[in-house]
Amino acid sequence: MTSKESENDPSRQLRAERHPFHTPILDLLLGSKPFNLQDRPSVVESIMGSLSSRVTTNFIGAQLLQGNSSVKTKSTLKKGLARSANSVMYAGNPVKSRKNMEDKLIPWVVENVSAFPELWAEPFLFIHMLLVATCVLDIVCDPHTSMAQANAPVVKKEICDALNRRGIDQYTTMCGSFQITLHAQLNGILGDNQHGDVIKRGYVEKVLRYIAFAHRHKFPGMKFSLLVKTWERGTGQKW
Repeated sequence: MTSKESENDPSRQLRAERHPFHTPILDLLLGSKPFNLQDRPSVVESIMGSLSSRVTTNFIGAQLLQGNSSVKTKSTLKKGLARSANSVMYAGNPVKSRKNMEDKLIPWVVENVSAFPELWAEPFLFIHMLLVATCVLDIVCDPHTSMAQANAPVVKKEICDALNRRGIDQYTTMCGSFQITLHAQLNGILGDNQHGDVIKRGYVEKVLRYIAFAHRHKFPGMKFSLLVKTWERGTGQKW
């Protein structure tokens, strides 16, 4: 994107007005003003109306980390948004409620990216495209390395050593939608004994994508990956 195109980028103003938990989709569909508890029923209707004005289909096929797809419908989405808006867990924290609702909207934007030009420069699109691809992880870690809990120290060292060579420190680098240190993210994922290698690799990949996206100049080889080509083709952005 040229400097002139960047000045005219419709997502530029949107990115300038961020919540503690960045919610660009909700900001676009609903507005950035926090909603009150009494507004919750109308909030869900407003979101669905704004979404339907851009996405006419009533269902999408969203890719999962395991490699298969899940059919998501607008009816299910509406119920999920209502649960997030009305959840006792978020009753005293509308910011977290917004974040939970945002997460439910991400697959709809990813699968209909052309309908959301204002969001093309947002990191979440790159993070959530082609979830089965582990392009970043394969650069910093041997693809055949076991993700078993017992092997966690080996995996973490391999990843962090590769990132250190790029000037990226695990203790100071923040990543993920909640902006937690890479050190904490890797400990949480690799220390888990509930998931197998495929799921763990998928989770680590998503964390590493935040880093690669923020430090694109340190990952020049990514430009030739299927992930980046898909992202560039869908958003018009350049690596």
